[in-house]
Amino acid sequence: FSGNSATGGGGIYSEGAVTLRNTIVANSTPDNCSGTIINGGNNIDDGTTCAWGSASGSMSSTNPNLGALANNGGPSQTFALLAGSPAINAGNNTICAAAPVNGLDQRGVTRPQGAGCDIGSFEVDQVPYVTSVSSTTADGAYKAGDTIAVTVKFNEIVNVTNTPQLTLETGATDRIVNYASGSGATTLIFNYIVQAGDTSSDLDYVAATSLSLNTTGTIKDVTNNPATLTLASPGATNSLGANKAIVIDTTTPSVTSFTLKTPPTSPTNADTLTFLATFSEDVTGIDTADFAINSTS
Repeated sequence: FSGNSATGGGGIYSEGAVTLRNTIVANSTPDNCSGTIINGGNNIDDGTTCAWGSASGSMSSTNPNLGALANNGGPSQTFALLAGSPAINAGNNTICAAAPVNGLDQRGVTRPQGAGCDIGSFEVDQVPYVTSVSSTTADGAYKAGDTIAVTVKFNEIVNVTNTPQLTLETGATDRIVNYASGSGATTLIFNYIVQAGDTSSDLDYVAATSLSLNTTGTIKDVTNNPATLTLASPGATNSLGANKAIVIDTTTPSVTSFTLKTPPTSPTNADTLTFLATFSEDVTGIDTADFAINSTS
């Protein structure tokens, strides 16, 4: 509440008790508060009429350093917090996360952007950036034709236009994966379809620069700040390789040798013969029905 006027309680006039939390009341005439105002914590009064002093993270006689009422994005005008405002990171995160705030400021910007949410209806907007890359696909080994959903998580809600791309390290040919869904949320999904010849002992992207806009694509927050696309280095904390254990194996196992084990020489029709089949890699699901003797010579 800022820049309001009335015969009394220019900011807030309460005939009954009202509790304020994470609220700024400032620049109003003849005073900011009149009536029974209960300090719910983390409030700012640039005077003393709200009478909360410094209890529960609140501040009195403190200039909140607000900008002019303006269109700062979103459906209605807001008072932006200017650099150095004491309201920045001074809010209660529990209150900001709960209804009716639901982790958003008046413009729809995700809060908190910093260590704590900002007091008031305006959250100082940071440039959106990637916080981690992971996958909703279970850890394990995957073959050609399988789909792996790679997720790119940002620090705030982002909107996407056209088709950004993510380049994965998949052996001799790196696969470029198109954006699939997630615009309007904090997590974007890129669906990788495993191709013949792909291989990886621990799937990851190629480099910290592997997320790209693909010429015409955009990734921006709700106030149109372009996102920083830099990823954690492959294998580092918050990378796909660090967060998941996904193996890409499109090579068909083959028999490398098939030898008589017992008796080692000169078998007769009285012997039980034992053979050793050696494959190019570990195999499962093998039983006697998979083998047959085609010749008795």
